[in-house]
Amino acid sequence: NTAVGNYAMKANTTGADNTALGKNALYSNTTGTNNTASGYQSLKSNTTGNENIAVGHQALYVNTTGWGNTAVGSAVLDANTTGYKNVSVGGYSLSANTTGLNNTALGYNAGDNITTGSSNIIIGSGVDAPSATASNQLNIGNTIYGDLSTGKVVVNSSNCVTVVDNDGSFDMNGGNNFKCTPTGAITLTFTNITNGQSGFILLVNSGQTVSSHANTKVDANLLATVTAAGTYLMSYFSDGTNVYLTNSAVYA
Repeated sequence: NTAVGNYAMKANTTGADNTALGKNALYSNTTGTNNTASGYQSLKSNTTGNENIAVGHQALYVNTTGWGNTAVGSAVLDANTTGYKNVSVGGYSLSANTTGLNNTALGYNAGDNITTGSSNIIIGSGVDAPSATASNQLNIGNTIYGDLSTGKVVVNSSNCVTVVDNDGSFDMNGGNNFKCTPTGAITLTFTNITNGQSGFILLVNSGQTVSSHANTKVDANLLATVTAAGTYLMSYFSDGTNVYLTNSAVYA
């Protein structure tokens, strides 16, 4: 082992082939092996995680047992605890990830909304995943979107990704198609209303009351129908001011 800096690799017992450069780097490591930590408090909380590379101030800061991660930049993957095989380059990229695995993020703040989602690829400064918890999402520069599980890729549209919004509020900048499984009463609301955008909402309702925002145009029969327990596929169209909603199908 090589340790340079105050309290670097302070708790190490049997961990081998580690390199710690900087104050508190690999501070808590006990048996973890083949780790490289360079920067103040990089991999500070790591105990048994192996084969991690952390370069930058507090990179992989709270990682404990996660392994095979590569973090380059200030506070990169700093919330990661047990997630593994993530690659993140750029300050604060994947900074909210806790247990997600196999994610790739490139760019300052890239993918910093992902918490538990896995196998996502996010490229570009400030570019986020459509969902913080979903997996197999592709977003390159907010221009190329994809579903990596199916191989579907769309240019300048996120409509191939289903965005989960269980509170009944649908951000049109986040995608075209939504899934909503409410746990309480909801008001069907659209934000960032985009002229000409259309799509679908899959509503899986256990019997929660459904109402609509003033800019969400529905008839009373629709609201009564979808308030009852069931699974509903609703379609919508926006004219830039209002969003017009219709119930396309009812499933048992």
